[in-house]
Amino acid sequence: MSFNEHKHTLETKNKMSFIKKEQFRLGILKSPMLGKHHSEETKIKIGQIRKNKVKNGEVEVMKDKNHPNWKGDKVGYKSLHQWIKRNKPKSEYCEECKNQKSYDLANISGKYKRDINDYKWLCRKCHMIEDGRLNNLMKINKKLFIGDL
Repeated sequence: MSFNEHKHTLETKNKMSFIKKEQFRLGILKSPMLGKHHSEETKIKIGQIRKNKVKNGEVEVMKDKNHPNWKGDKVGYKSLHQWIKRNKPKSEYCEECKNQKSYDLANISGKYKRDINDYKWLCRKCHMIEDGRLNNLMKINKKLFIGDL
């Protein structure tokens, strides 16, 4: 069996993985990319990003549409809410009842799109009313209490 054909056991692979992680943690290894190479496509993207970082003598901020990982409207539920929270100023009080402090970001249209105007800050009660969850909860409670009689 030649050197290239040698297969490591699972135990050996785990030991090697542990050692590499410890070396990286201790600063012995400097980069997790050590020994790996970027594809030509990735090299081109990195070059474009580096060229675009400085415009008119100012460093361009890599966020939102300028970020290479920007997904636009194809973003997931959690990431979309995080983006809205960063970009929509939080009102001091609920936009519906104006009494309680606002805690929740509520989607108005039910279509999760990247539109700040399609969201509003609501207290928990108003959010549950808006989504119909409070009504559903009351129906379930009625069934439970009537069923006990």
